[in-house]
Amino acid sequence: MADAMQLNDTISFFFYYQQITGKRKREDGSDDHIQGAARIRKFLQDLAALPVDQLGRDESLAQLKVMKSALDKDGAANPWLQQIL
Repeated sequence: MADAMQLNDTISFFFYYQQITGKRKREDGSDDHIQGAARIRKFLQDLAALPVDQLGRDESLAQLKVMKSALDKDGAANPWLQQIL
């Protein structure tokens, strides 16, 4: 149950962040910002495409952990993304 709550919190955060950043005027034209926002968008798209209803709980969580690990790895090379994560 705690994993489901954590997953829900993570999803809520990213959707909230996407809404806020989509409405703000972009003042920072840096590559880090552009690449970081694109990476978060890809994570959200992959998350939305995850067939949770077809996968078991353990497999869903395992795939989510792999996706989160890849996001963290990409974040290590992107200062803007590090601030978000």
